[in-house]
Amino acid sequence: MEERRVASFSIDVFADKANAKDVVTGILHTIFWYRIFANLDPTWHDVLDISIPWIQDVDLQTLIEQRVDQFIRQTDADVNDQNQNTRGQLVVQFSERERRRKKGWFGAKDEDLVWETWTLNIALASPRTHQGQSSYLECLSRADMLA
Repeated sequence: MEERRVASFSIDVFADKANAKDVVTGILHTIFWYRIFANLDPTWHDVLDISIPWIQDVDLQTLIEQRVDQFIRQTDADVNDQNQNTRGQLVVQFSERERRRKKGWFGAKDEDLVWETWTLNIALASPRTHQGQSSYLECLSRADMLA
């Protein structure tokens, strides 16, 4: 049996807890935008003043919202204190179903063959002091100027 190579991509995300849902949702929409094989009209959505591709498919939007909400609830359950940092991971896998013939009593079997994996390593943080909040906002504004 031949071994398939799986393309793997890893994205490290650092976000403020207040913007975490928008940031993670935006990244997931961008990943799906470049991997969906349907003919879609391009739409754009602004996340932290950055325009990103957005998919106007109700089923996919619902799925993304459910998974992001579940992730946010899980990170909130892990740490109830708003000032503590939390980490989490989301993995998106693209696969195709293939029928495999194996010798044996039960005949053919359907198997999902993964061809691409995206791993989001997410760190959520909140500044602890007003000075920390100011430096965080300065850092965001500098990053915005570079983009």
